[in-house]
Amino acid sequence: MPNGPFGNGGDPGSLCTPVPRGSIVTYALVALENHGTATARITKVNLTDPRHGLRVLAAYVVQVTGTVLYGVRLGFPQADQMPAGEHWQQRVAAEKAQVYGNKVANLVLVLRPAFTGGSARGVDVYYQVGDNQYLLRSATRIRIVVGPSC
Repeated sequence: MPNGPFGNGGDPGSLCTPVPRGSIVTYALVALENHGTATARITKVNLTDPRHGLRVLAAYVVQVTGTVLYGVRLGFPQADQMPAGEHWQQRVAAEKAQVYGNKVANLVLVLRPAFTGGSARGVDVYYQVGDNQYLLRSATRIRIVVGPSC
């Protein structure tokens, strides 16, 4: 699929997060920047090549009017921890969510690692603008390690 109004997924990188056993992780580093003028509708979100049992429990789209994303944190997303300009109370389920033209939204994933952790090559966001289908594949590898350090 070609690159669309959300761009190409950013610069390659990786992120490792150590967590206690049984933890839930909120991963909210994917900015959905619609550089077009038409509305984009998300059709599917999943981890790219998940390994070792890393699972998505929930996926949300949150409209952003500020400049800071929620980031990566232990536990479920908390409204009182959202940065200014991130409108958690207006969140919607990621599938079928809309990102309006020339606007930015934050993709917020709630992840559960397996017993020892898990990893993924990134996040795949399938979306549609008009009759055109696109794929945004984030370029940041995700690694969650159950233990005190990466």
